[in-house]
Amino acid sequence: MIFLAVFLMVAVWATLQFGKLVTTNSILEFLVFILVYALMHLVYLVVFWLLSLPCDKTKPIEKQRQLSRIGVSSMCSVLCAYFGTRVVMRGVRKVPVGERFVLVSNHRSAIDPIIMLDKMHTLNLSFIAKPSVMALPMVGTILYRIGCLPIDRENDREALKTIQTAAGYVKKGICSMGIFPEGHRNTGDELLPFHPGSFKLAQRSNAPLVIACIRGTENAKKFITDRRKTAYLDFLEVLPAEQVKKMSTQQLSEYCRLRIQLALYTPEDEDPTVEVQSVDDDEDYEDAYDEAEAADGAEDKA
Repeated sequence: MIFLAVFLMVAVWATLQFGKLVTTNSILEFLVFILVYALMHLVYLVVFWLLSLPCDKTKPIEKQRQLSRIGVSSMCSVLCAYFGTRVVMRGVRKVPVGERFVLVSNHRSAIDPIIMLDKMHTLNLSFIAKPSVMALPMVGTILYRIGCLPIDRENDREALKTIQTAAGYVKKGICSMGIFPEGHRNTGDELLPFHPGSFKLAQRSNAPLVIACIRGTENAKKFITDRRKTAYLDFLEVLPAEQVKKMSTQQLSEYCRLRIQLALYTPEDEDPTVEVQSVDDDEDYEDAYDEAEAADGAEDKA
C-alpha cells in the first residue's frame, strides 16, 4: 500500500506540472496521469530486477539479498492491494519468532504464497515452488535471491536435492521455508493426498513445523469486484523440532492433513486455532491423532 501511495503521489505531481506547462486539457492530463503511474510500476520492477543480477541459479545462495526481500514483500503487497484481498490471520502468535521454521499449508489459489509473503513479511519466509514460477522473467530471479527453490516432483532424485538445499537454508538461518504438500492447487472441500516426502524438509531442518490452513483464496477473482470477500490464514499448531524428529514422514503427513482438514470443516466465523495444543511426546501425539480422527469420522457421518 505504501508503494501504491508513492506511485499515486508522483503521478499526481507530474500531472500538475504538465498542467502548468500546457493549456489545460482534462483528457491530456488524465493520459499523463495514467502514463506516469504505469511507468512508476515499470521502473519499480526493473530496479529490483537489476539489483538481483548477476545470479547463478545452479548454486544455492549463501545469504539473502535484502533488497530482493524488500522487493518481493512490496510486490506482494501491491498485488494484494490490486486484488482487494482482505485477509484475517488467526493463531499468528503461535508462529516462532527469532528462529527459523518450516511451514506446511493447503493450497487453494495461485495467490496463496503471495498473501503469505505479504502478511508474514517480518518472518523471512520463502517457498518451494513450481519450476514454471521460478522461470518467470525478473520474478524468478528475485525469488531465487530470497531463498525460493524450484522442485521437480516428477523426478524424485532432483526433488530430494531441492529438499536438502531448502533444509540447509533453514539450518543456516538464511530463511524459513514453506511448502504445499498437496503438490497442486485444490479448491475442493476434501484435501488432496499429501506427499510424505515433503516432510523430510521439516525433519532435516531440525526446526519447528508450523501447520497452517488457508481458505477463501479460491474466490480470488471475486475480490476485485466484491470487497466483502475475505481470506482466512489460520496457524493451527506448531510441532517442536524434537517431536518432528520422533515422527515418521508418514505420521507427519497424516497428522498435518487431518489438522488442516478439520480446520476447513470449521465455520469461517469460528477460530479453528483456539483449542489447539502442542504435541509434546509420542503418547500425546497418539491421543491428539485419535481425537482428531474420531472428530473427522463424526463429520463424515454428519
